[in-house]
Amino acid sequence: MRKIFFSLMLCCMTLNAQSKELAIVVDSWPPYHFKQSDGSIGGFATEVMREVLDNMGHTYTIEIQPFARVQMNVKKGTVDGSFTATVNEKRKTYSYFPEEPITTSKWVFFIRKKDKNRLKLDSYEDLKGYKVGVVREYTYTDEFWKFLKDNQINYHTVGEGEQVFKMLARNRIDYVPGAIKNTLQLLKENNLETAIIPLQNFTMKEAGLYAIWSKKRVEPTFVKQFSRALKKFKTSQKYQEIYSRYFASPSQ
Repeated sequence: MRKIFFSLMLCCMTLNAQSKELAIVVDSWPPYHFKQSDGSIGGFATEVMREVLDNMGHTYTIEIQPFARVQMNVKKGTVDGSFTATVNEKRKTYSYFPEEPITTSKWVFFIRKKDKNRLKLDSYEDLKGYKVGVVREYTYTDEFWKFLKDNQINYHTVGEGEQVFKMLARNRIDYVPGAIKNTLQLLKENNLETAIIPLQNFTMKEAGLYAIWSKKRVEPTFVKQFSRALKKFKTSQKYQEIYSRYFASPSQ
């Protein structure tokens, strides 16, 4: 009898989750999510999320907000979730992370093209004596932060990715770490693709980009269902088609 009751309760929880419209917020982070010319939100991760949630039978809204506000709203539970977040201990206190990432992202450092014969980056040691730009609430690595603080590296914190690369172009800082696919798109949109280049020989990290779900709004059972649905979708031809429109191929 108890097993039957538990099964009925689980079924009801699933049905309630499906009938609820999910409120999702993201920042502008092309090519993963961004506002298109017609006002709608597009991007690789946006298209993947729409396909997965549609396949699960959910209704949802997606809204663009500044990155720090996105994280604050997920933490407070004023929204259900967000996507393309990397894992860190702080986010894990207020968010559920599914097992399956939407995709992975490689992070490298960027410099001004005119400095390519003057600046290099074979290790963090090469940052000594230079200014570094970072974005508030972005997840870098513990090793990176420790090196900055232990060596008293001069670093500047800004609110948005676009801002930090404009500072780099204006000679206010010398190095900026960033997700390579996002940064190359950002530079192109701001006409900086010929002025700023990546240093490909040193990788800060390779990280999964996840949908995150507020612990105050979403049940763990939903997160598991979402993860399974995402994993299944990533094996489909449709996922490969979406990927190839934004990037080269899913294997890269």
